[in-house]
Amino acid sequence: RKIDMVTPMLTPLTYEGLLDEVLGIDCGLVHVDAAVIEPPESDEDKAAAAAAAAAGQKGMASVSLNDADTLYAEVRDQHVEKFGSFLKQQAQALKATH
Repeated sequence: RKIDMVTPMLTPLTYEGLLDEVLGIDCGLVHVDAAVIEPPESDEDKAAAAAAAAAGQKGMASVSLNDADTLYAEVRDQHVEKFGSFLKQQAQALKATH
């Protein structure tokens, strides 16, 4: 890297770019811990999830990233400075309706 020293220090500044950088997008899918998608509700489920994590057995879930998810379609190309406040507004609106 003697020729181009800046490129390795660059970080994507869009929502989709950060997802790819942090989680890795593979063919339009992101693979995350299943507890992120469906968190355990009962104490028994939490204990089972903790035991599985301690044993190194994490259940993974695949999340599709496409325009079928309207929220993702709205934020995928937004700059980092904008999508934080946008998602906060969406969460407040969802909380107010439920």
